[in-house]
Amino acid sequence: QHPDAGQRQGGASAHGKRATLGRQRINFARGNGRVGIGTEAYVKNLIIHGSALALAFAACWVPAALIASLGVLTWHIRNHLWPQAKAVAPSWPMRIRIMLVMEFVRLVSMYGFLLGRWDRVRDPRFIERQQQYMQVNSVRELEAGGFV
Repeated sequence: QHPDAGQRQGGASAHGKRATLGRQRINFARGNGRVGIGTEAYVKNLIIHGSALALAFAACWVPAALIASLGVLTWHIRNHLWPQAKAVAPSWPMRIRIMLVMEFVRLVSMYGFLLGRWDRVRDPRFIERQQQYMQVNSVRELEAGGFV
């Protein structure tokens, strides 16, 4: 018997819904990574999260780096997650849930974007097909030309 069998409603467990959201966001971001949509935003997120992770890792040798890592995460929450959660949710518990879902989506989207970029490196046919279809190597070229 499935571990969530007692919690199923309409054939989908709560875990199944998270897995579906995660898979959907990974696929969406992977497509963006393949064609170059939203590259600046993904790179910004990768820098923020990568910095926090690198500082947390560095705390193994320099304990003060943990404070810096927490500072980066606090800045991220205050500037990117909190304003949106506060705008739509009146209660603290709901705001926290919203921020957790937002961060989950952000993390799996970064993963999907990196997969999409790797697809372009691993298989040059992605670039060739985009060149044939759009006459550019990435959507960024369209943006630079003022077409998007």
